[in-house]
Amino acid sequence: MKKYLYNISGLAVVVISTIIFAVITIMSLFFTTYFLEDRVESIIICKDSIALNIFFLLVVWILFSILFFRINIERIKLQSLERIVILLVIVISIFWIILVQANPFADGKEICEAMVSFSDGDYSALSKDAYFGKFPFQLGLLFIFEKILWLAGSDNYIFLQVLNVFALAIAFHLLFKTFLILFDNKRASIILLILFVMCFPAMLYCTFIYGTMYGFALSTGAIYYIVKYLEENKKRYMFYAIPLLLISVILKNNYLIVFVALSGLLVVECLKNDRIYILLFIPVFLGCNILLTTGIQDYYKDRSGKEIHSGIPSISWVAMGLQDGNKGPGWYNQTMFNIYERNKQDTEKTSEESKEIIKKTLTSYKGKPQEFCKFILRKIVSQWNEPTYESLWVSEHPKNDDMHRIQLSRVANSIYYGKLNVLYWGYCNIYHLLVFSAAFIGFFAYRKKMNVRQCIFAIIIIGGFLFHIIWEANSKYILTYFIYVLPYAALGIDKSIKETHKLIKIKKKFKAGGNK
Repeated sequence: MKKYLYNISGLAVVVISTIIFAVITIMSLFFTTYFLEDRVESIIICKDSIALNIFFLLVVWILFSILFFRINIERIKLQSLERIVILLVIVISIFWIILVQANPFADGKEICEAMVSFSDGDYSALSKDAYFGKFPFQLGLLFIFEKILWLAGSDNYIFLQVLNVFALAIAFHLLFKTFLILFDNKRASIILLILFVMCFPAMLYCTFIYGTMYGFALSTGAIYYIVKYLEENKKRYMFYAIPLLLISVILKNNYLIVFVALSGLLVVECLKNDRIYILLFIPVFLGCNILLTTGIQDYYKDRSGKEIHSGIPSISWVAMGLQDGNKGPGWYNQTMFNIYERNKQDTEKTSEESKEIIKKTLTSYKGKPQEFCKFILRKIVSQWNEPTYESLWVSEHPKNDDMHRIQLSRVANSIYYGKLNVLYWGYCNIYHLLVFSAAFIGFFAYRKKMNVRQCIFAIIIIGGFLFHIIWEANSKYILTYFIYVLPYAALGIDKSIKETHKLIKIKKKFKAGGNK
């Protein structure tokens, strides 16, 4: 029974992942999500040229096949290649940071401004109607930023961005090491490294001052140590994972999805190996998370002498996420703020009204299943089929004159608004299509061989996919899930190369036979 449950769990993940990758591949062939030039973070879904997409995709597949047909992979040292790739990622990312010298904005700006005011003894940002009054969960990010900038200087934003670069490099390194543990496939490992260095959206994203990239590196470290623990059965690895995951969740709550995925993996592994003690990971993490969150809030309460408020409840994000707003389906709008203000910053009343709004929204679709499905599909396309993942938008967008510390060069202006912008979007569109189509091929080809452990990244992707169906829509928060697709894309490209080489060998044999 336990073996059956273990196998069926793996099969379920493979089937769901294959469907998700197939859906996104089809969407990517037909559509691309763009941002409107005259409105802030407002999306438009445009039809693509299917013929052009297929043509460029085939060109990339052929280039990969030619490359691996000509090189002897046995002579390639993975460790040396990885170092070169990581160095390239760091150089490109830092070059972009220096080129544009972006200032913090949105949540990052609010947190950076709070650091300055807090150092001056001004704690007004903790008031009920102020930023941390509404979003007390951001105090964890503020706490960590304060400690970092205490060393680097209160307005040293480039330092935070360079830390993003090293966080990305560490995440790539740990993702690669995890891949090596899970899959004994040298060519796929080389392809994965090539996909890393092709991932320009991740590199340009490093200008975004927020907890996303730091949390991504830490949560990827937690995944690596859990996988290493399962492979080697050394308990210390599990306890390495807990603090890494704790800090990632403090930096950004969305990394709770990684915790849920790892917990699910450990439960399934427990069915296979009867190691009940591995489930201690779950209560230990949850207990530590509560203590750490409470401790940070108590720290600011004692320091400021002010009460830490409960803020806007999570259910309000769901209420907003089900609204077809003017920026896009489920994208940021004023819904949660309006409810909060209407209820005079009362968290419980805000929660109750949010539930009522959700009921009304769902009731409005009663008897109209096609309209609801259309809304959900548009919401998925708007997030998962925006191929730049806001990597340009996070450092430059309309209606904000304070995005940079310097006047932009001609090259930077062209990347944001000119011919290089068109080239960048076209590149990202094909890269996006390549990754998801290859991941679909990878899962379909290895559907009978993939075990639950090898599906860990897929479990996280499924969690993120489902979470953002009901939560606030935003393509810049999908980037980390997109990076977790890369290992499966590497397997898919490898499988395609194998089949291509088989066809070439068959053709050569056929010709040789004809000549004889």
